[in-house]
Amino acid sequence: MNVMQPVFVVDGMLGSLARKLRMFGFDTLYYNDAEDERLIQIGLKESRVLLTGDRALFQRAMKVGLNSILLNGVDEVDDLAHILENLNIASIKIVSERSRCPMCNESLETSDGNSVKDYVPAGVLDKHSKFYFCKKCSKVYWEGSHFKKLEEFERSVNGRLNKIES
Repeated sequence: MNVMQPVFVVDGMLGSLARKLRMFGFDTLYYNDAEDERLIQIGLKESRVLLTGDRALFQRAMKVGLNSILLNGVDEVDDLAHILENLNIASIKIVSERSRCPMCNESLETSDGNSVKDYVPAGVLDKHSKFYFCKKCSKVYWEGSHFKKLEEFERSVNGRLNKIES
């Protein structure tokens, strides 16, 4: 059974969280300067879940029937655990092949060093053989030190979810 993954529209206060959601493979629209009404309209038109830390925006979205989650956690681990709990998602797992570009939300393509050599420093090519390329914005990603931090974030979120269930 293939369960549809939720898609999001995120308000301007949550840019870092939006990038993390994208890296975990969630289709996440983020506009740091969009008016509240535009976010609501995008959410309604595209059946996206609105993520916001703005209580007034949350209440307006709920009044018009937009699925919304109000975030007020102490940190991003708390916020992501709250999102997943609200959507009945038991855990998250970073799978690089499903990640989206953290900058533009485009799906990433797996590439080898040859095809991205013009986009990454030579030292990186020496250390890595697998890359993820965004055709839309030409950004290249690889599983370096940032990836380890993301795995640590994943463990923290899943640990928080396990405490919620207990």
